[in-house]
Amino acid sequence: MIFAWLRYFRSYRLFSSKPGTPIPKGIPGSRLATVLNNLGWTPDQPVFKFISERKISAHVTELYIHGENSSLQHEYAILRVDIHNEPSWLRIDWTGDVTRTTSFGSSEGKGALIWTISVDKDSLILPRDRQIRFTKVSVSLEAVAGMVIELSKTPYHLIFWNCIQFSQELGQQIVDAESTRAWQETIVQRSMEVAAGSMSITS
Repeated sequence: MIFAWLRYFRSYRLFSSKPGTPIPKGIPGSRLATVLNNLGWTPDQPVFKFISERKISAHVTELYIHGENSSLQHEYAILRVDIHNEPSWLRIDWTGDVTRTTSFGSSEGKGALIWTISVDKDSLILPRDRQIRFTKVSVSLEAVAGMVIELSKTPYHLIFWNCIQFSQELGQQIVDAESTRAWQETIVQRSMEVAAGSMSITS
């Protein structure tokens, strides 16, 4: 019981508000922002829904999870997006406004996605923020947009669905999608080799 209350107190202290420091604005002029703007996107529109609907041809090639070095310990994801052979950078923050307390003594409320597009990765990270995860991937931006949309449908929860759970789950889904893609490519390649007679079939 004591441990549970300590965990709740720590979670409340960490996740009861917005990120502990202002989110960097990034540097304008990225290829991704240019493509979005040319297609009619405006900053007041949900960017992930727009990407999904327009089926923008781009790939996420690097995944980063960073954490603030602050009392709130906010976490966020940064994606390298390659479009037209140029890298752009997309930061994703999951925040929430607690609106009610559940019967278990924890709080939940409406979640909000904050996205920041930049021409430079370092402009999206504060100097004191720490890198938690880095993975090279190759997943379509449209697929990642779909993941973000689905994850954001779950109401924000102070303990069970806060910025940490969101960023970690998004990162894992992207990695899983990369593993599935690599496996599928291997199967296709082997099938082509068998068809060409360069590889024997073994049981």
